[in-house]
Amino acid sequence: QGRVWSDVRRELGFTDAFASFTMEGSLACEQQTNGNAFMKVSSLRDEAYDRIRGKLALGQLRAGSEISEPMLAEMLSISRTPVREALQQLEVEGLVERTPKRSTVVRMPERQDIVDLYELREAMEGYAVTLAAERRSPSDVERLRYLCNEMKKICDTLARSGTRVLSETKLRRLLIVDMGFHLLLIQAAGNR
Repeated sequence: QGRVWSDVRRELGFTDAFASFTMEGSLACEQQTNGNAFMKVSSLRDEAYDRIRGKLALGQLRAGSEISEPMLAEMLSISRTPVREALQQLEVEGLVERTPKRSTVVRMPERQDIVDLYELREAMEGYAVTLAAERRSPSDVERLRYLCNEMKKICDTLARSGTRVLSETKLRRLLIVDMGFHLLLIQAAGNR
């Protein structure tokens, strides 16, 4: 969640200490090990995992697309071994799958996966909204308003365009703003 939130904050231009749960564990782990190579690989694996998962969440790696260790290693500027280990973990979690040809594909969610996810999200976010209403700060309210206005602008643009589909750029912006809105609600609830 931390890496994805960092990406969302950067996309939205939130540069202050807002939601400051960033991925610092990798560096801390390396500092604590005094150069232990095993721990460095492990922390690089965690970094690769977080960054790949973030790209999946933001739609930068699309469902159904083929991904490779070399491509991801180059994209992330990380060696292939941590990327391979991250992909193995993502496969266990069902986010990617190996094909019989030994390639890796971003898994296309099935309808029931989406239904299950939204049922769980609905229950959790309802509770988070209750807590956020009690614990919110003026800054939280200001940022929620900003995000709501951004979503409204995108919807208004779509309505004025006369089309039924957002452009890829507008869709990506809507997804980022929507994710920012929901993550901000969780943060405002005081839930780390």
